[in-house]
Amino acid sequence: MIALSLSLAACFGWGVADFLGGLKSRQLSVFSVLIVSSFFGLGAILVIILVRGVTPPDNPVLLVAVVGALYPAVTVLLSMLILRERPQPAQFIGIVLAVIGITFISTGGL
Repeated sequence: MIALSLSLAACFGWGVADFLGGLKSRQLSVFSVLIVSSFFGLGAILVIILVRGVTPPDNPVLLVAVVGALYPAVTVLLSMLILRERPQPAQFIGIVLAVIGITFISTGGL
């Protein structure tokens, strides 16, 4: 029953965030809406961690999910190797941060 409640709460939160993001992006710049929504999401995660004392599970699925979400970094690297593309500095920074993140997740943190 708790899984059903949590999934419904997640669906509700996702829908509200999607609706408000679209509504506010008509009034403000998209970048401003993205930054504000990211901080709200981070704040929600921090509150949950502080209230429940939740730590990430020691589960290989966690690592697989994160590595699977890094396909844009792989796309940039393949375009460099195969197509001889010259990525932007922000793309290089993103790839470096992604590798650092994978290292932290796979080794258990700092």
